[in-house]
Amino acid sequence: GIASASLVQVTATGAPRTITGFAVSGAGENQWFIFVNTGGQNIILAHNSGSSASGNKINTHTSADFTLAPAEGLILFYTAAAVWRTLGFNAS
Repeated sequence: GIASASLVQVTATGAPRTITGFAVSGAGENQWFIFVNTGGQNIILAHNSGSSASGNKINTHTSADFTLAPAEGLILFYTAAAVWRTLGFNAS
């Protein structure tokens, strides 16, 4: 699971997908993982979505919903504020 992962690859097929948060049992400050879109559709990371519990929410580096195109990735890390933060990069 994500709790022990350092790399998470997601294949979005058929239509773009939206992720509102990550439920990680035992998530702690400074936990991180690399998230890569290996599919043919966009993946949208919803910024501070009300659809996720407070400890699972994503706060993106753009302070807005963030779209990962196919072959793009970013780093997520868990902060002392109990949210996932993003650091962006292009994996292509």
